[in-house]
Amino acid sequence: MESKELKDKILQGVFYNFSSSILKNGFTFIISIFLSRILDPSDFGLVGMATVFIVFSQGLSDLGLSSGLIREQTNTDKEMSSVFYFNIGISLILNVCLFFLASSIASFYGISEIELIVKAISFTLVLNSLNTVHQAILYKNLDVKKIRIASLVSAITGGLAGLGAAIFGYGVWSLIFSSYISGIVSVLIIWHLSRWRPSLVFDFKDIKRLMPFGIKVFLVNYIDLVYSRLDILLIGKIFNPSTLGYYFRAISLNQFVTKYSSQGLSGIFFPAVSKMNGDLVRIKDFYNKTLNVVCFISFLLTGLLYVNAKEMILILFGSKWYSSIDYFKILAFSSYVTPLTLIFNGVLLGTGNSGAQLKLEVLKKILSLMGIGIGLWIGFHAFLWSQVITTTLGLFLSLVFIKKAIFSDFWKDLILIFKYAIPMFIGIFVLLGMRTFIFDVHPLLHFSFNTVLFIILFFLISHIFNLSGFKTVLNLLLDVSFFRKKVK
Repeated sequence: MESKELKDKILQGVFYNFSSSILKNGFTFIISIFLSRILDPSDFGLVGMATVFIVFSQGLSDLGLSSGLIREQTNTDKEMSSVFYFNIGISLILNVCLFFLASSIASFYGISEIELIVKAISFTLVLNSLNTVHQAILYKNLDVKKIRIASLVSAITGGLAGLGAAIFGYGVWSLIFSSYISGIVSVLIIWHLSRWRPSLVFDFKDIKRLMPFGIKVFLVNYIDLVYSRLDILLIGKIFNPSTLGYYFRAISLNQFVTKYSSQGLSGIFFPAVSKMNGDLVRIKDFYNKTLNVVCFISFLLTGLLYVNAKEMILILFGSKWYSSIDYFKILAFSSYVTPLTLIFNGVLLGTGNSGAQLKLEVLKKILSLMGIGIGLWIGFHAFLWSQVITTTLGLFLSLVFIKKAIFSDFWKDLILIFKYAIPMFIGIFVLLGMRTFIFDVHPLLHFSFNTVLFIILFFLISHIFNLSGFKTVLNLLLDVSFFRKKVK
């Protein structure tokens, strides 16, 4: 693919990913507000406990074979069909196993209601496997628009279906109903928009050939997946569904900074780097520019989440979720790491270093597990702070591996990242200092004041420090506003 064509494909992919992410996450967020006011925190906690095992099983259904398809320059119909049927077969086996293990899962938590929930959700494993190869093909061709259309429409229909069920009093089952409707709609749309259909052929040799690269990617992703749900598993086991519900609400709201700042890159960075065919000059240039922009957006949104924690919880979800505020504020400080991790993973995978990425993830998870163990032993707040500390230390490890992959400068990259933390912390300290001089006002007015002042401070300090990401984002905003004069 020519350089200009590849650049256009990347920009289009980023645009569709980012714009659809805003629409999808915005709608999902609105639905979650209504659901949080209708349902109890324990309802979210019960579903969270059950879906931990669903997610663990779902992660086993592909074994990284779809990444293997993306990595190869060309794919035959026989290869894609073989992966398609293999994924469905694995999903069916997992579905049956999970169905019969539901009672044991309920016993693990000591809550009998979870057994029926696990059995009900287990059938989504096969449903979700129907899309894996189709999405891999679309990502490989950087045809992100179709995937995002399916994602947006399925989120809207699933969200409305769940809200309707909640209004009619179905409680925790409204959340399950929502996931089924969303999954069905996603499959129907992806199949409609994708031109590929599986043939009645299967060759295990194709599976074996894709496995060496795919299994490394699978292990990396699965380790990350298990770790991402381990907190819910442990909190559900040690504490009660309500505590898990408060934590779930806090962490899901905090993840908004991750979604809005990184969805434009999710699914596009890895195939984009792959198509650069090992050209380190182009890869390093792409990496540096992306790193600056993502750092700017991530730290800006992280700061906004922290200064508006109390107001956001009370305005959006009501006083019954007040216990989530402290959890929300602590977790905000780890939000910026995930978008950066997407970039690092994309570089390692795109340059063929799946083995290095596996080693990196193993080291990071060992570090994180140590933090979780120490944190839970001390107390729940210590557990939250352990996540902030270990994810930051994991960032240092990532930069070491990136240095080896593309010969980047470790200290230069580290300084680049944390330069963007300076305007964030200054803005936070200024607003915290001003709280003593502000009389009690409506949370919405307080939220508006915090947001406007923090953005002004963040932009001003970024300008003073001459941050590259600020200039790039500002130029994009000026272009959108039809001002063609560039920031020098």
